[in-house]
Amino acid sequence: MPNWNKNVVTIQAPKSEVVKYLTKDKDNIVFNMSLLFPDNFPVDDPTGKDNWDYDWAYIYTGSKWFPKIDRVEELLRSECTLLEYDTARQPNNRLLLQLHKITGWRITNDYEEPGMDFEGKFMCDG
Repeated sequence: MPNWNKNVVTIQAPKSEVVKYLTKDKDNIVFNMSLLFPDNFPVDDPTGKDNWDYDWAYIYTGSKWFPKIDRVEELLRSECTLLEYDTARQPNNRLLLQLHKITGWRITNDYEEPGMDFEGKFMCDG
Protein backbone atom coordinates (compact mmCIF):
# COMPACT_ATOMS: atom_id res chain seq x y z
CA MET A 1 0.00 0.00 0.00
CA PRO A 2 1.55 3.34 -1.01
CA ASN A 3 1.93 6.43 1.06
CA TRP A 4 -0.54 9.04 -0.13
CA ASN A 5 0.50 12.51 -1.15
CA LYS A 6 -2.05 15.32 -0.78
CA ASN A 7 -2.15 17.79 -3.69
CA VAL A 8 -3.81 21.20 -3.58
CA VAL A 9 -3.57 22.62 -7.09
CA THR A 10 -4.44 26.20 -8.03
CA ILE A 11 -4.88 26.94 -11.73
CA GLN A 12 -5.20 30.49 -12.97
CA ALA A 13 -8.06 29.78 -15.34
CA PRO A 14 -11.84 29.69 -14.98
CA LYS A 15 -13.40 26.43 -13.88
CA SER A 16 -15.34 26.30 -17.15
CA GLU A 17 -12.00 26.00 -19.01
CA VAL A 18 -10.27 23.65 -16.56
CA VAL A 19 -13.06 21.07 -16.60
CA LYS A 20 -12.48 20.62 -20.34
CA TYR A 21 -9.30 18.74 -19.32
CA LEU A 22 -11.17 16.50 -16.88
CA THR A 23 -13.47 13.56 -17.53
CA LYS A 24 -15.68 11.15 -15.61
CA ASP A 25 -14.73 7.61 -14.67
CA LYS A 26 -17.91 6.14 -13.21
CA ASP A 27 -18.55 8.42 -10.21
CA ASN A 28 -15.03 9.89 -10.16
CA ILE A 29 -13.54 12.94 -11.81
CA VAL A 30 -10.13 12.30 -13.40
CA PHE A 31 -7.75 14.04 -15.78
CA ASN A 32 -8.56 13.50 -19.45
CA MET A 33 -5.44 11.63 -20.49
CA SER A 34 -6.37 11.59 -24.19
CA LEU A 35 -6.28 15.42 -24.22
CA LEU A 36 -3.11 15.69 -22.14
CA PHE A 37 -1.18 12.86 -23.81
CA PRO A 38 -2.85 12.22 -27.19
CA ASP A 39 0.12 10.19 -28.48
CA ASN A 40 -0.40 7.61 -25.72
CA PHE A 41 -4.15 7.62 -25.09
CA PRO A 42 -6.70 7.53 -27.90
CA VAL A 43 -9.90 9.53 -27.74
CA ASP A 44 -11.85 6.40 -26.76
CA ASP A 45 -9.64 6.01 -23.63
CA PRO A 46 -9.93 9.42 -21.90
CA THR A 47 -9.36 7.95 -18.43
CA GLY A 48 -6.19 6.19 -19.54
CA LYS A 49 -7.24 2.91 -17.93
CA ASP A 50 -7.14 0.83 -21.11
CA ASN A 51 -3.59 1.87 -22.03
CA TRP A 52 -2.17 2.37 -18.53
CA ASP A 53 1.43 1.33 -18.01
CA TYR A 54 3.22 1.60 -14.65
CA ASP A 55 6.56 2.81 -16.02
CA TRP A 56 4.98 5.28 -18.45
CA ALA A 57 2.69 6.70 -15.76
CA TYR A 58 5.57 7.22 -13.35
CA ILE A 59 7.87 8.79 -15.94
CA TYR A 60 5.33 11.11 -17.61
CA THR A 61 2.96 12.03 -14.79
CA GLY A 62 5.12 11.62 -11.67
CA SER A 63 2.85 9.06 -10.02
CA LYS A 64 2.09 5.44 -10.80
CA TRP A 65 -1.71 5.86 -10.76
CA PHE A 66 -3.82 8.60 -12.27
CA PRO A 67 -5.57 10.51 -9.45
CA LYS A 68 -9.25 10.71 -8.69
CA ILE A 69 -10.02 14.38 -8.10
CA ASP A 70 -11.88 14.97 -4.84
CA ARG A 71 -12.63 18.65 -5.28
CA VAL A 72 -13.00 21.09 -8.19
CA GLU A 73 -13.87 24.58 -7.02
CA GLU A 74 -13.96 27.99 -8.63
CA LEU A 75 -12.07 30.72 -6.75
CA LEU A 76 -11.71 34.48 -7.00
CA ARG A 77 -14.68 35.40 -9.15
CA SER A 78 -14.04 32.72 -11.79
CA GLU A 79 -10.38 33.62 -12.34
CA CYS A 80 -8.88 30.57 -10.59
CA THR A 81 -9.77 26.94 -10.08
CA LEU A 82 -8.79 24.75 -7.14
CA LEU A 83 -8.27 20.98 -7.48
CA GLU A 84 -7.65 18.65 -4.54
CA TYR A 85 -6.64 15.02 -4.82
CA ASP A 86 -4.22 12.39 -3.57
CA THR A 87 -1.45 10.69 -5.54
CA ALA A 88 0.57 7.59 -4.76
CA ARG A 89 3.93 8.30 -3.10
CA GLN A 90 4.65 11.67 -4.68
CA PRO A 91 2.92 14.54 -6.50
CA ASN A 92 1.99 14.27 -10.18
CA ASN A 93 3.85 17.44 -11.11
CA ARG A 94 4.87 16.15 -14.55
CA LEU A 95 1.20 15.82 -15.50
CA LEU A 96 0.62 19.39 -14.29
CA LEU A 97 3.60 20.55 -16.34
CA GLN A 98 2.02 18.91 -19.41
CA LEU A 99 -1.26 20.74 -18.71
CA HIS A 100 0.69 23.99 -18.46
CA LYS A 101 2.53 23.32 -21.76
CA ILE A 102 -0.80 22.78 -23.54
CA THR A 103 -2.69 25.70 -22.00
CA GLY A 104 -0.11 28.22 -20.77
CA TRP A 105 -1.99 28.49 -17.47
CA ARG A 106 -0.13 29.32 -14.29
CA ILE A 107 -0.38 26.22 -12.09
CA THR A 108 0.72 25.81 -8.49
CA ASN A 109 0.71 22.55 -6.55
CA ASP A 110 1.11 22.71 -2.77
CA TYR A 111 1.74 19.11 -1.79
CA GLU A 112 2.52 17.16 1.34
CA GLU A 113 3.08 13.58 2.36
CA PRO A 114 2.89 13.46 6.17
CA GLY A 115 3.86 9.77 6.45
CA MET A 116 7.29 10.48 4.97
CA ASP A 117 7.41 14.03 6.38
CA PHE A 118 7.88 15.95 3.14
CA GLU A 119 6.08 18.84 1.52
CA GLY A 120 6.70 21.38 -1.18
CA LYS A 121 5.42 23.74 -3.82
CA PHE A 122 5.59 23.20 -7.58
CA MET A 123 4.89 26.07 -9.98
CA CYS A 124 4.46 26.37 -13.74
CA ASP A 125 4.49 29.95 -14.95
CA GLY A 126 5.35 31.74 -18.17
